Amino acid sequence: MCEEEQKFPLVHFLMSQKTSVRNIEIDEIVRRLNLLECHSKVLLQNYGVNVQKFVIIEDPLEAKDLREKFNVDEYVVKAQILAGGRGLGHFSNGFKGGVHITKDVTKVLPIVEKMVGSKLITKQTPKDGIEVRKVMIAESVDIVRETYFSIVMDRGWNGPVIIASPAGGTDIEKVAEETPQLIKAFPIDIFEGVTSDLATDVALFLQFEGDAREKAATEVKRLYDLFINVDATQVEINPLAETGDGQVVSVDAKINFDDNAQFRQRAIFQLDDKSETDPQEVRAAENNLNYIRCVDCSILLTIHFSVKIMLFIRKKARKSDTIWREPWKTS
Repeated sequence: MCEEEQKFPLVHFLMSQKTSVRNIEIDEIVRRLNLLECHSKVLLQNYGVNVQKFVIIEDPLEAKDLREKFNVDEYVVKAQILAGGRGLGHFSNGFKGGVHITKDVTKVLPIVEKMVGSKLITKQTPKDGIEVRKVMIAESVDIVRETYFSIVMDRGWNGPVIIASPAGGTDIEKVAEETPQLIKAFPIDIFEGVTSDLATDVALFLQFEGDAREKAATEVKRLYDLFINVDATQVEINPLAETGDGQVVSVDAKINFDDNAQFRQRAIFQLDDKSETDPQEVRAAENNLNYIRCVDCSILLTIHFSVKIMLFIRKKARKSDTIWREPWKTS
């Protein structure tokens, strides 16, 4: 065994077995910054993207004088957790629904009081639910048409790609499966960025017409500016909506970030809410590790600055006292 093999026996064992991460049935890859919907909207707003008016509530008392500081025709009250299915969820205190719409401002405070401090249970949360610490109160939007828009960093194209569809507001995977002609990819030249011509082509494919087409093209360029400047790996707007008064609004947003850019995006990464994160992921992140959970084992795969790789496997189904001998060891 050579000196390098003695230093990193596991690496050479994996290489000899032609083991690949692609061949591991991965249930979930974690260590990824996800922002609450309200924080994503703040970022969109900071880059000039058109979003509906909103306020973030952490203490129900903040909603008492809502009529004076946030007077709109109709209110949307949304519990803020990192899980989908909020509208059909229920709270640990018996309250139904994580999303409520009302035109009566006096009903907003009671709704907020039932949400904050209680656990919201949906199909995507643990069975005990997730505690709601923030509520977003937004202006209801009169949507007449919904489209889908996203920018992703794609290795196949060696750069950012716009994915667009005039059929928004629904599961984009279902659209791709049933009506693939309604989805189109627009590769972006990383040196040129999103030109006016490209932005107009996207707006045209999204079927915006008249003044709305120019407004949609402007939103496309602003969303790309956000994507580049915050080191995002994905910016997804679903829906990118056309309203009754001819506005183009980013109603719901999901933003993922490049963890390697944390040193440049400290303010954004400080928004990371670890209360909903797997404790093992948090522990790994504190030690500059990436925690990967697979279906039948726990894998901790680490590539450190010294280019060392360590793989720790614990079989969940095995509860015996049998000592498992590492197969890469020669003695």
